[in-house]
Amino acid sequence: MYRDELPLGLPRGSVRAILSMTIIGSTLLIYLIKGTVPEFLVTAFGTAYGFYFASRRDER
Repeated sequence: MYRDELPLGLPRGSVRAILSMTIIGSTLLIYLIKGTVPEFLVTAFGTAYGFYFASRRDER
């Protein structure tokens, strides 16, 4: 795969990792500040967490 074909010119999986860590980090930050998290963020957290680590397993 050529560098021009990669998203943002970053290594494979980097964009996926950035998006997943952003969702997870923002969910944890809201929890630390408010003590509770809206249900849709809990769902997004679980989805991002599961998708990120499942995709990492498939790369090996």
